[in-house]
Amino acid sequence: MSERVRSLKARLVTTMALLFLAGTVVMYLAARAYGLRAADLSYDRLLAGSALSIAETLSVDGTRVRVDIPYAALDMLSAAPEDKVFYRVFGPGAVTVTGYEDLPGAPVPRARSEGPSAVPAPRFFDARYRGDMVRFVVLGRELAQPSLRGWVYVQVGQTRQAREELAGELVLGALLPIALLTLLALALAWFGVGRALRPLESI
Repeated sequence: MSERVRSLKARLVTTMALLFLAGTVVMYLAARAYGLRAADLSYDRLLAGSALSIAETLSVDGTRVRVDIPYAALDMLSAAPEDKVFYRVFGPGAVTVTGYEDLPGAPVPRARSEGPSAVPAPRFFDARYRGDMVRFVVLGRELAQPSLRGWVYVQVGQTRQAREELAGELVLGALLPIALLTLLALALAWFGVGRALRPLESI
């Protein structure tokens, strides 16, 4: 093969390789976003279930809010033993009833309906706490007792290590076949371009 044909072949294959690489990067970003969303959806259910279990134990004793943290509420988060769990029960007046007083603030949920048993839809957010990125959920319950009225909020947080690991596994599972197919396509392109350029040898 002449030097010119060899150079043309190299340029064509390089261009194709760059296109394949750009496509792989785009697929990685898409797979990463999907993996994080899938991991959040999976672990958010556990997080919301934990907060709801705590909210169901709320009661009023005179002018004080009482809460008995059930063991099962935090135990359901033990599926990710490497993660840390934080919680706080507060209100009315943002007064901490129990838990970590310095947890990051959250958007105040709005109830779907009115009444003492109204429980707003859980709201999720990420915030940095004690050096770690933490996924939080907050939900509220309205108190309408003669001696105490207002909203009490339950906030539960979990560090994101297990979520990141699950997202990484999902991304790896999605991209590994794509990477193998890309390498195969590049190999076929190399031989295909070489074969297509053979007629130029006689020119």
